[in-house]
Amino acid sequence: MISTIKLLALFYTAKFGISYNVKQYVKVFANYLMIITFLNTISSILVYPNALFYDQSDLLSPLFFIGGDNTSIRIYILCILFNFLNYNFLQTNFKIIITNLANMLLFCLVRDLGTGKVCWLIIVFGIIYLMLKKTKIPRNIIYIILIVQIVLFVILVLISNIDIFSYFIINVLNRDLTLTDRTVIWKITIEKIIQKPLFGNGYVYGKDFQRMLPYIIGVNAHNTYLMIMFIGGFVLFSVLIIIFIITIKKYDNRDHKKLMFILPLMLFVMMTRAQVEGGDINYIIFLVYMIYNYKNLERYTCSFKERRKQIKCKID
Repeated sequence: MISTIKLLALFYTAKFGISYNVKQYVKVFANYLMIITFLNTISSILVYPNALFYDQSDLLSPLFFIGGDNTSIRIYILCILFNFLNYNFLQTNFKIIITNLANMLLFCLVRDLGTGKVCWLIIVFGIIYLMLKKTKIPRNIIYIILIVQIVLFVILVLISNIDIFSYFIINVLNRDLTLTDRTVIWKITIEKIIQKPLFGNGYVYGKDFQRMLPYIIGVNAHNTYLMIMFIGGFVLFSVLIIIFIITIKKYDNRDHKKLMFILPLMLFVMMTRAQVEGGDINYIIFLVYMIYNYKNLERYTCSFKERRKQIKCKID
């Protein structure tokens, strides 16, 4: 029920904002997300090494203003997205984006979040790529993202061949090759999916999911795609695939201003995060909806040439 409310809140907020006043919607969300992410980071430093709150279950999950350690990263991702869109609309300085990137990195370092560090690296390299003048974005970018995510899912979850990432996992992220027992959780979840492949096992989350695990603390499958198949089987997962197919047909068949590819970039980041976290489907659908309604956003987005003209006019 809570997940449904969150999804509807995200959807209708985006629907209202994109339909009636895109620039104001982006500006308000950029500032709001920036404030709460900064408060979140400050709180994590003030109470270090503890958390600001703990949930009431026996799991004692560390919580801050915008959720648990790993769940908070989703808000940081959206914060950078909206501030970049605001930059596209010629309302902010690029230094604000750098500040938000620094804020996200600081929170990841303070809380030692492996997933957050990976997301941060993808965002940084992606933005650098977007800002390079001579770069060219593939036209079928959403299709490419989907293929890459399928390959990543096969390698990580189905084949469980994590050895190819061993140096990065052990030396950079400071994690073991089970990804903090995630591989064990994935194996158990897959076994449950095979038992009810068509319609799934129904909504199971939190302590109910925890009871299926032998010794591991885990309130979900720690993989959003596995969690969808676990809950609704092939039928529910097919709905997600259909949503992507519709979006691919609308977005990939047209040329776009380069800075607008921040939307596919953040979708890729969120989908990569979803490979090792179990509750990201609301945010993935939200980003897909933003991409589907790209026309309302793109009409306010400037090319680099237009941006230079606007800056010159302001100086003069």
